[in-house]
Amino acid sequence: MKLVYYEYGIKIEFRENRIQTLVLEHPKVFTQFLRALYEQSLGGEGPIVLSDSKDINLQKEMELILSPLEININSKKIIGQLYRELQNIANETLEEKFQINSEIVNYLEQLIWKSSYENLKMNLIPKWENLFKLYEIQIDTDSTTLFEKLIEYLKVCSAILKIRLYVFVNLRQYFEEFEIIELIKWIKRLKIHVLLIESVEPVYNADTDVYIVDQDYCWIEKIY
Repeated sequence: MKLVYYEYGIKIEFRENRIQTLVLEHPKVFTQFLRALYEQSLGGEGPIVLSDSKDINLQKEMELILSPLEININSKKIIGQLYRELQNIANETLEEKFQINSEIVNYLEQLIWKSSYENLKMNLIPKWENLFKLYEIQIDTDSTTLFEKLIEYLKVCSAILKIRLYVFVNLRQYFEEFEIIELIKWIKRLKIHVLLIESVEPVYNADTDVYIVDQDYCWIEKIY
């Protein structure tokens, strides 16, 4: 998988079990690149190309995290996809669905019969996603630290949304180096691609490829 932004010669090759770090030292380049990436993550058109034999839809297959503090594991996007998955599972067990629906209908008929108002009706073929909402099915977010919440978010998005690329902005400002090392271990387990966008060149480790657009707009690659 490749990410290309031609204006500043940015070309990043994503390699398995590696973290890619893009350092944008000049504020103009940093802002311009992030603005384009943000707009494209919302479905807009832009100059950044993500491809793997063919162009990849940034809105659907990339997750841009501007700050780990803003992570919402039970976002509308995640819960919506989760409910669709549960709906598909329910469709595979039609006999159980019919039995449950019959019992619920019988119960509701008893309530209607006891009601003080007679002119009532109900839908005998319910929308099952309403059942998920009724019981408030959500993802357990019992994480004690910001780092644990981040790891859980990666696991959720990878399993439910099938995200292929995670882009973090200045992530190293929030976590210590030992946590970054632990993050790399999780990236390898989940088999996902991660791009760290930084404004300052980071401390190197053996699992990181570093690309730099320096203050003079020069393109530098530090790949080992």
